[in-house]
Amino acid sequence: MNHSRHQLIHIAIVGGFLDGQSFDFATPMNCLIGARGTGKTTVLEFIRWAMDALPSDPAERRRIEDLVSQNLKGGRVDLTVRTKDDLTYVVSRSPDEDPIVKTAEGKVTDLSVSGGGMFRISVFSQNEVEQIADRTPSQLDLLDLFEPERIGEFGRQMETARHQLDLNASHMKPLRERLAQLSEEMKGGDAVEERLRTFGSEGGDSADTINQAHALKALRDREARALKSAKDLVGETGKGVKAMVGSMAARSHRVVTDEMRQGPNSGPMDELASELIDAANAIDRHLNAALGRLNDSWQRLSTIDGQVAQTHREQEVAFQQLMGSHKEAQEKASERSRLEKLRNELQAKTAELTEVQAQVKALEDERLRAMDHLSELRDQRFGLRKAIAKRINDQVGPAIRVMVAQHGDNERYRELVESALRGTGCQPGPTAKKVANSIAPQRLAACIRDKDRTTLRTTASLNDSQISRLMDQFSDEERLGALEAVELADRPTIELNDKGSYKETTHLSTGQKCTAVLPILLINSDSPLLIDQPEDNLDNRFVFEHIVHSIRKVKLVRQLVFVTHNPNIPVLGESERVVVLDSDGVAARVSNVGSVDQCKADIVTLLEGGEDAFSRRAQRYAAR
Repeated sequence: MNHSRHQLIHIAIVGGFLDGQSFDFATPMNCLIGARGTGKTTVLEFIRWAMDALPSDPAERRRIEDLVSQNLKGGRVDLTVRTKDDLTYVVSRSPDEDPIVKTAEGKVTDLSVSGGGMFRISVFSQNEVEQIADRTPSQLDLLDLFEPERIGEFGRQMETARHQLDLNASHMKPLRERLAQLSEEMKGGDAVEERLRTFGSEGGDSADTINQAHALKALRDREARALKSAKDLVGETGKGVKAMVGSMAARSHRVVTDEMRQGPNSGPMDELASELIDAANAIDRHLNAALGRLNDSWQRLSTIDGQVAQTHREQEVAFQQLMGSHKEAQEKASERSRLEKLRNELQAKTAELTEVQAQVKALEDERLRAMDHLSELRDQRFGLRKAIAKRINDQVGPAIRVMVAQHGDNERYRELVESALRGTGCQPGPTAKKVANSIAPQRLAACIRDKDRTTLRTTASLNDSQISRLMDQFSDEERLGALEAVELADRPTIELNDKGSYKETTHLSTGQKCTAVLPILLINSDSPLLIDQPEDNLDNRFVFEHIVHSIRKVKLVRQLVFVTHNPNIPVLGESERVVVLDSDGVAARVSNVGSVDQCKADIVTLLEGGEDAFSRRAQRYAAR
C-alpha cells in the first residue's frame, strides 16, 4: 500500500448527535451520503475541528466551533491518521480543549497538529468553494496550501521581524519625546553664552584671578550635580531591586493551590511548587546581596557628598572674600554665577542630547535592518507563490489561469489609516482609500516624520485639513511604526477562460466560480482533500466531463473525502468507500458502509430518487 501521503484511517465519535458512530476510511476515495440532516456535514467539520484545521476567517471559525459544540455535546472525536512517513497516531479532541496526539498504542505524546507540521488536511465546507472565488484572502490561503511548511516558516520569521519592529518603536517613543524636550529646553543656550561673554574684565589687574575664581565656582556646581546624579542613580536602582525582592515568591504561592497538591497529580504539582519556591529564594538571595551592595554604595556616596559639600563651603567663603575686595566684580558676581549655573545645566543637557541622539541613531539603524529583512522575506514568499501559480497553471491551464501580483492588496493599509482617522471629522473612509491608492505606507510614514506636507498634497491629493489630521493621528511613534511595517499583501487572481476571454472569478456566475476553483482543489497533493458537496452549482455535464475525470486521476495519489448528493461522484468516480448516514431526528447513525456495489441500493434511493424514479428516467431517455 502507498503510504507516501497523509491518510485518514478511522473516525470514532463519542457523545452528541453521532454518539457511538465510527467507520474506516479508504485510502483512495470516500463518499458520505444520506438524506438532509443525517450528519454528513457534521462528520466533515468534526474532522476539520479535530485536526485544528479551521479557516482563518473569524466568522467561519466561530460557525464551525458552534456546530461542533451543538452536535458533540461535550463528547469527543477520535481520529486515527497515518502520516506520509508511515507513522500512525490517534488525534483526540473534546470541546474547549486542544487536540491530544497519542501513539497507535494509546501513549500520549507532546506532538501538535496545529500548523499542519505533523499531519495536514485540506477541508472545504459547503459554499466555501464559491467564497474562495469571491475573497482575495481565501484565494491566497488556497495558494499557500500547496506549500504549507515553507509558507508557514516565512510567516513565523515575519512575525518575529514584526515583533522586533514593535519593540523598536516602543523603545524609540520615549527617546524621541526626550529629544524634543531637550531641544526645547536648550533654546536659550546661545543667549546665555552671549551674556557670559560680557563678563571677564571686572577687577582690573585682578581680572584673571576673579575669572579663575568664577571658573572654579562653576566647577563646584558641576561637581555637586555629579554627586546628586550618582546618588539618584544608586537610589533609583535600589528602589527597583527592592521592589523585586519577594515578588516571585509571593506569586509562586498562588500558582500551585492546595487543591492541586492534594489531587491525583500531587507529585508533579509538589515538584512544581518546590521548584518555584527554590528559584524564588535563590533569586531573592541575589537581589538582597545586590541591595546590600547598593546600600553600601549609598553610604559611601553620602560620606563623599558630605566631604565635598564641606570643602565647597570653605571654597565659597574664600570666593566671597575675593569678591568683597573688588566692588565691581562683587556687584556682578551673583548674575555671573547664575548664568554659569545655567550654562552647566545646558552642558549637562547637551551631553544627554548627544547620548540620546546616539541611541536614536542605533534604533533607526536597527529598524532599517529589520525592515530590510522583512522586505526580503516578503519577496521570497512572493517568489514561492509565483512558482505555485505556475505549477497550478501547468495542470489546469489554459481553461483556468492563476496569477499573483506582489503588493497588490492594500486593504490592511487602508484599514490602518481609516482606523487612525476615525473621530477626526475628515471622512475617514474616502480619505484612507485615497491615501492607500496613491502613496506607499513607508513613504507616507517618512512624509509624516519629516512633516512633508507638499508631497502629501501633490501625491495623495489631500487638503491641508486632511494632512493635519493625518499627521496628528500618526504622531505617536508606535502608531507610526505600525504604519511603516504594515503589509501590502500579495494579490492572487483566478480567471476562467470563457470562450477565449479570461474573466476574474469575482465577475463570474456562481456556477462558473465553482468551475474555476474546484479543479485547483483537485490538484495532486500528499494531504487528504475533504469537500462538502463539490457538485454544488455545477451542471451534471461538467461534473461528468471534468470533475469525475479529475477525481479518478487524483485519487491515485491523494486521499479524497466528499459529502455529496450527486450520484456521478461516487459511481463514476468509482469511490472505494461509501458511508451511508441515517437519522431519526434525535440521533444519527452509520446505516451502511462499503463499496459502490455494496451500497448500490442506498445510492439509488438517496441520490437517484429511488429505483422507480431511476427506471422511469432510463425509460424516458431510451424512448428518445
